[in-house]
Amino acid sequence: MNARLERVRTASRVSVRLVWQIADNLPPGTKSARDLLLKDPIRLTEADHEALHRFLRDRIEEAKADGTATSWEQQLAQVFDYTAWHQFVVKVDRGRGEGYQKLTKKLHGALSGGEKAIALHLPLFAAVAAHYQTAPQAPRLILLDEVFVASTPPTAAKSSLSFRISIWT
Repeated sequence: MNARLERVRTASRVSVRLVWQIADNLPPGTKSARDLLLKDPIRLTEADHEALHRFLRDRIEEAKADGTATSWEQQLAQVFDYTAWHQFVVKVDRGRGEGYQKLTKKLHGALSGGEKAIALHLPLFAAVAAHYQTAPQAPRLILLDEVFVASTPPTAAKSSLSFRISIWT
């Protein structure tokens, strides 16, 4: 997705990217457990195994206690759903040498109308294009009314054209 997003910059040099990162509101130890799960299992030490087991046992006990899962299968599914440990974050590079920054309400408010449209819509288009690459028979019609209305004409044309070509082919 970011490869597509990097090809599009506004006339004022704004670009966006998506980052898949650990969510901020997770129980203590989630990042460490995730790092252990990403390691080659052969390289895990006995202490690593114990830390991972402790983390998962604690999460299972929490799932039992909160009552949101009605069966042990649902409890395990809830605990092992690593996708819930992550979030997509939109980052914006304003072309000022500061690099990519997390798109917050404050940063969004500082953008022009066209830059706001780019920051919010291009990540969605990139996700759709990535999905279509893995689903060649999926319908490819997307209709949006004036999505780049506040963008400068070259940016709007470039954004629309590059994603239209990516999606349709």
